[in-house]
Amino acid sequence: MRTRLAAATAAALLLTACGGGGTEAPSTNETVTAEQETPTPEGGGDGSTEGSGDTPQDEAVGLSETVEYDSGVEVRLTNFVRSVSSDVASPSDTPYLRFTVVVVNSGSETMDLSEMLIGCMYGETGREGEQIFDEGLDFPTTHLRPGRSANVTAGCELPEEETYAQIEVAPDFESDTAIFAGHVE
Repeated sequence: MRTRLAAATAAALLLTACGGGGTEAPSTNETVTAEQETPTPEGGGDGSTEGSGDTPQDEAVGLSETVEYDSGVEVRLTNFVRSVSSDVASPSDTPYLRFTVVVVNSGSETMDLSEMLIGCMYGETGREGEQIFDEGLDFPTTHLRPGRSANVTAGCELPEEETYAQIEVAPDFESDTAIFAGHVE
């Protein structure tokens, strides 16, 4: 379910080497609004969830809430936009939800952003959605020093008729997965 972003870099390079300058599929590129939803009763109603260094995997927060780790790392999602992947993307010509993962490193350790994992599900029946690898989507391979933040643009498959999205983010291999869930227009 999770896709290692470092592997995505190789896929992006392969797409570029194979003629990534092809024509793009029509894109709806509509900005959407994420509704606030706390899918589980335990999901802190103040807009943040704190854990003992990690966020428990069985708790979820709304799509636009912030997850804080004891290590000083914060993760949140913003800028939700529906789009369609290009004909050279992986997967190609697929409706998806583009979003920004904001990572803030308020801790004392440097983070390796190539360890970030992103997983996706959609629909009321919980279908696994593929992460989209396309031009304009980021695949960080750098480090994030203490006191700095990074914006990573990512995308997850979301068919046009679906409105429920679950996006899971693990900022590194040592942290539990933060689960963001809710409806988008």
